Amino acid sequence: MMEEGYYAVNFLSLSGQLLLQKEIWIDGKVKVLNIDVPKVAAGSYFLVLTNKKTSKKMTEKIIIQ
Repeated sequence: MMEEGYYAVNFLSLSGQLLLQKEIWIDGKVKVLNIDVPKVAAGSYFLVLTNKKTSKKMTEKIIIQ
């Protein structure tokens, strides 16, 4: 479960190119997080969520087919 608060959302290519950057609010009770990502070619990408208050980061590898 994620900590409630504002998060910076960064969607990156494997080479580190920033493809999307925005800020969202995450409720502490959230079980599923839906984030609209930009239209990109099939491949692997990184989604990085950073808590704005604590600077704690969570990184997930995303595969788009």
